[in-house]
Amino acid sequence: FSTVFAGSYSKSNYVNDGQYANNEMAAAPSKKANLRLVYTPNSDLTVMLEAQHVSDYFMDDTNEHKYEGYTIGNLKANYQVNKKLNIFTKVNNITDKKYAEKADFSYGKEKYTPAYPRMFFMGGEYSF
Repeated sequence: FSTVFAGSYSKSNYVNDGQYANNEMAAAPSKKANLRLVYTPNSDLTVMLEAQHVSDYFMDDTNEHKYEGYTIGNLKANYQVNKKLNIFTKVNNITDKKYAEKADFSYGKEKYTPAYPRMFFMGGEYSF
């Protein structure tokens, strides 16, 4: 077993702006994180459970509309069958969470770009 963590914290504000004062900038989440739990029982198999998090953020520069952010999970596996054949599979958004990849507020309306629902991938590589 092993774990990998990557995270960031940022503060994106206007500084003494004539229109937006010291407001937070739109579409700029302050926290992002990625946590991976990796299981490798032998050199041929790797299974990874991944959590991705994006914190809440303002949808407009006036800081009147806020998107709550999201946390999703992914599952990946890789199996080296032999020296020539490798197979892999991946499930993105394993809980099929409905969330917005992007959210903003403009022209008096909230606008959301929906993220993909649960998706399955499978593939293989064969070397000659």
